[in-house]
Amino acid sequence: MICAFVHYRILYCHCLSIHHNNSNVNINNLPNSPNQRSQSTLLDDINERYDHDPSLLHQNNHHHRSKRLFSDQFVVRIHGGDEFARQLANDHDFTYLGHIIDDYYHLMHRKVAKRSAELYPSDNNNHEPTSSFHHHPSVLSIEQQPLNHRTKRDFISNTHLNLNTAHSVSNSHRLDVVPYYMRPPLPAQPPCENNLPLLPFPFDHNEFVQGGKRVRFDDPQWPRMWYLNRGNNLDMDVVEAWEKNITGKGVVVTILDDGLEKDHPDLVTNYDPDASYDVNGFDNDPMPRYDIIDSNRHGTRCAGEVAANANNSVCAVGVAFDAKVGGIRMLDGDVTDAVEARSLGYNPQHIHIYSASWGPDDDGRTVDGPGKMAVKAFENGIRNGRNGKGSIFVWASGNGGREKDNCNCDGYTNSIWTLSISSATEKGSIPWYSEACSATLASTYSSGSFGERQIVTTDLHHGCTSSHTGTSASAPLAAGICALALEANNNLTWRDMQHIVVLSAKRKNLEGNWMENGVGLNVSHWFGYGLINASAMVDYAREWVPVPEQTKCIFKGKVNELSKAKNTLSYALNVTCNELMYMEHVQVVVNLTTPKRGDIEIEIRSPAGTRSTLLTKRPKDNSVLGFSNWPFMTVHFWGESPNGQWTLYINSTGRHNNTLLHGWKLIMHGTREFPFGKSYYPKRSKPQLLLNDKKTVINDFANNQIDMHPSPSRYANRMINNNGSGGPINRFTFFNNNNNNNGRIYNHSRTFNNGRLTIIGEPDRGGGGGVVDHKQQNERQQIPFIPKQIQSNPHSLRGQSSSVSSELDNLYIHTIHKFNLT
Repeated sequence: MICAFVHYRILYCHCLSIHHNNSNVNINNLPNSPNQRSQSTLLDDINERYDHDPSLLHQNNHHHRSKRLFSDQFVVRIHGGDEFARQLANDHDFTYLGHIIDDYYHLMHRKVAKRSAELYPSDNNNHEPTSSFHHHPSVLSIEQQPLNHRTKRDFISNTHLNLNTAHSVSNSHRLDVVPYYMRPPLPAQPPCENNLPLLPFPFDHNEFVQGGKRVRFDDPQWPRMWYLNRGNNLDMDVVEAWEKNITGKGVVVTILDDGLEKDHPDLVTNYDPDASYDVNGFDNDPMPRYDIIDSNRHGTRCAGEVAANANNSVCAVGVAFDAKVGGIRMLDGDVTDAVEARSLGYNPQHIHIYSASWGPDDDGRTVDGPGKMAVKAFENGIRNGRNGKGSIFVWASGNGGREKDNCNCDGYTNSIWTLSISSATEKGSIPWYSEACSATLASTYSSGSFGERQIVTTDLHHGCTSSHTGTSASAPLAAGICALALEANNNLTWRDMQHIVVLSAKRKNLEGNWMENGVGLNVSHWFGYGLINASAMVDYAREWVPVPEQTKCIFKGKVNELSKAKNTLSYALNVTCNELMYMEHVQVVVNLTTPKRGDIEIEIRSPAGTRSTLLTKRPKDNSVLGFSNWPFMTVHFWGESPNGQWTLYINSTGRHNNTLLHGWKLIMHGTREFPFGKSYYPKRSKPQLLLNDKKTVINDFANNQIDMHPSPSRYANRMINNNGSGGPINRFTFFNNNNNNNGRIYNHSRTFNNGRLTIIGEPDRGGGGGVVDHKQQNERQQIPFIPKQIQSNPHSLRGQSSSVSSELDNLYIHTIHKFNLT
């Protein structure tokens, strides 16, 4: 059996496929090689090119096979408009396939082989009509499209040939659509590991509140949807979002994949033709191509997770069962940069969310990402999509765990423009296919090891399956939950959505190594900030204030440093960035050469002390190419300040691995102003003092002021101070408006002892030096504080008050204080 160019990674079935060979790609697509020019000059070229053309971030890192195939498709830049481009193409033996973006067009040449190992026209042939097209004054550029290798991120297991193509190929997991009374008995619930509590299997016809009325699900497979209905912090709180009458109404999600069975009885009601197109077949019909192994079932499965209709006695229930869903058929044919760009940029004023469960090979040796046109489509989507609020791109993080892959080598999942989603098993474990990666923002439940349950959704031939798997299943679940948040607040920008995911995701019941970043957010290389929480996202969305404008700072690191075998070298970079105070995404653009790329490990440490692993060892990556202008991305510094000393660590683990770092660059994205109207972070470089259960004072010593903000109740009775030097702040004065203290002014003395903050409660009676305790007087408390954020050590503060009003949880704050350093 020969795999298609876009193929599944098949278990229990051997497949003959073409694998990557990374031996024939020039390491630097620059005028001269590192051997011909000084390293500093080389880095200057890279920096200058990146500053003017961000698409180069991935353009020079498509590490191809020894003989990369080229298609008969071309990207042509034509001045003159759409109709002129159509006519010009027709006059020169080209077929006009469509508009990509700006003045770029997708054409196909009628006389070029569909797949060829050489560019057309080659030096050995004279094609006069094409030559005249090249030299036409309105043709600004022309590029023949190489074929991209893209993998769907699920697994085909227990596969059988189906000669009649009348039933699903995975008959052992197929759930035919049958009446309620004919359903088989429910299987026993597998035991839970990791000390998670066992819950009773969910009842049939689970109820939820919609519009004030009790309704029942009659969808036959609803009881098997464990990841939505287990309760007790063992699902993603989707039912709780539905109970708030949020079901995805008015939101459009499209699935970028291998087609969509638009007449499926569980999808037909929510199918949106305006969100659908066939880029492979050049028409408006996204129906999949049927074959004897149902290889194009992937898109239909993903669509059902998002928007399968509820209460229609068919199959399952979509996460956003009142949302509209479309499909872009783009993986069942030649996948090129132009095909990807047209898919990513399709109808961006109508489509809100794009869900993609595919990417470069998860084989542990590929480094690849979007090409020039796809990058332009991403940029256009986040800048202009949804009338300027930005298209939301949800991406599966990858299934390369068994191959020791890392999703930071995938230019789609490590993009700041995508919401990268990983998986957790039903037991809260790390799936065997999961990739540890600093670019992962959050996770959903999905499949696990043998015996663990998988995902229920729609299938080809109007069918239903309980065997959807991998991060392929996670991305659509996340897309559906994002649709719920958008219904709650359709003014959310693409960055608002990422902030809400970070703040609402929950760590509870997930295993793995977790760390607390500099603002107190828990994050993991396996799960990002945790499981997406639909109910919390809806709550945040309803009261959300848009984050300030995105800014960025770029700093260049050292060059010409040699890392010897089995040696870790560190590179310090001191940063002062006045344009950015609160970080979101951080990119580390690396240029290095090495005898074996898979032996390299890379880590970055922030001024707050947070360490993020950008690249893990990949034993199967034998490439000698190193990394050329490759951006590693991390979301682990979310909310931290960029200012201070950063440290890059590069570890060479090989026997003879002399690695030469030609240069590196630190790119920090975020905001200058505090990103929220309310204080959501547990900690911040602006240290927080909570006056009572619902009030927070934000102490900003760097900017010489303290601001009072409302704070969620989960931060109640916590006092957090941040003084990098560890010395005492002798006194400050604040106005306490809680009822117990009758609005009197108190003085506070604070001392630090072994990393703890000691508070002694006593009201000030005019003598100074006293402190107030918010629970009872004379009670001593020991509360941890954050080190190494604020380097200044003011000795006293004096306060002034002004009146404001703000609401949180029906409680009001009537005072705000700004304190000047003395």
